[in-house]
Amino acid sequence: MLDPRLRRGAKGTLCALFPLLLEMEPPKGTLYHYPNPYNHQTLSVAGAPAPPKIAEQIYNQATLTKMCLRYAQGEKMENTLAWAEGECEGFMRS
Repeated sequence: MLDPRLRRGAKGTLCALFPLLLEMEPPKGTLYHYPNPYNHQTLSVAGAPAPPKIAEQIYNQATLTKMCLRYAQGEKMENTLAWAEGECEGFMRS
């Protein structure tokens, strides 16, 4: 028979056996990838307004990351956007 402490769902499984897990939290003032207990995180998908096939390519080719990198390295925003537009046109052809 299954221990009743293990039947309580997501919070009840390991937390019932290891109460310390209920007290754990990330260091103050840092970013973290814990579950979102405060509902303050916004979900996003790279290239979300694009059709799925194009959005997939934007994500797989790291187009948004490359745009940030180009701009951070001093390239003008107009040139960065022109480059990204060319990349997306290429995705539409394939």
